[in-house]
Amino acid sequence: MPWKRQPALQEYATKDLITPTFDGVIGVADLRATLMAGFSRTSMATKRIERSQIFHNNLEKITEGKENLQFRGGEKIYKQGDPADAVFFVKSGKVKITAVSPARKDATLSVRSQGDFFGMGCLSGLKGQSLRVSTATALDLSQLIRIRKAAMTRALREHLPLRQAFIDYLLTCNTNIQEDLCDQLLHPIEIRLARLLLKLAHLGGERAKAEVTIPKFSHEALSKMVGATRSRVTHFMNKFKKMGLVHYSRSLVVQADRIAEVISSE
Repeated sequence: MPWKRQPALQEYATKDLITPTFDGVIGVADLRATLMAGFSRTSMATKRIERSQIFHNNLEKITEGKENLQFRGGEKIYKQGDPADAVFFVKSGKVKITAVSPARKDATLSVRSQGDFFGMGCLSGLKGQSLRVSTATALDLSQLIRIRKAAMTRALREHLPLRQAFIDYLLTCNTNIQEDLCDQLLHPIEIRLARLLLKLAHLGGERAKAEVTIPKFSHEALSKMVGATRSRVTHFMNKFKKMGLVHYSRSLVVQADRIAEVISSE
């Protein structure tokens, strides 16, 4: 894969930013359209609900090696370094996935919600995936299904609808990772933060709502998720508050429609 600096993207680039190219220069307009296509509130919420129901119905067919669990907000589901012997499915609630480097630097990798799987690395069969590479923590009251590795592998082999839905889910996860990478490379901090808030607003599995309540992440946690300093995140969160895009109660309330308009206008 050739690597070279993108002259057309200098307004977004830092001094040393190098971006990958795939058979030539990335088309910024095409990429922006692709990124924005995923943020239709109605389609995202509807797809999450439908996907959750498909998985729930098929997981009910697993009779052995499965258990229903409940975790309160703040409870650890598993820790980095624990044996990786099961996959988890989120029936309700939200789960934060984090990792810590040997130098004790931590990062929030993702947030899982209704209809999502996590802990899927154990299915890869790689020796390095015998241990958890991240920590999973419940953000609020969460209902989960824990499926042991052998039971999940057997179910994927025997149940075609589950296998097809799971492959589609993995491809969706891969697309999301690519979108996040493009976000980091192409967009300024303000837009990255707005997109993150919009993404968190769509985690609830509810149908389209203009005003959405999400877990109240600290500015430090948000800064690690968007790749910025805490002071810059605080600056833009205060700006969003003055613009009426967010406000605080016991949780963070996001005006999803208005944030989507801000992103699309850039």
